[in-house]
Amino acid sequence: MAFAPSARRVSAVLYHYPCPDGAFAALAAHLYFSAAALPVCFFPNTVYDPIR
Repeated sequence: MAFAPSARRVSAVLYHYPCPDGAFAALAAHLYFSAAALPVCFFPNTVYDPIR
C-alpha cells in the first residue's frame, strides 16, 4: 500500500487507566511523540471496563 508524500500515519497509544503505570506510560509516549513532532491519538483502557 503506497502513501501519498503528504500523507502521515497517526500512531495510537493504548494506555492503562486509571493506574499510575498507565499515566507514566502515556506521559512517556506524549513526550516522545511531541519531541519527534509525530501525530498521535491516545486511548484509555480502563481496568473496570476494558476495550473489547
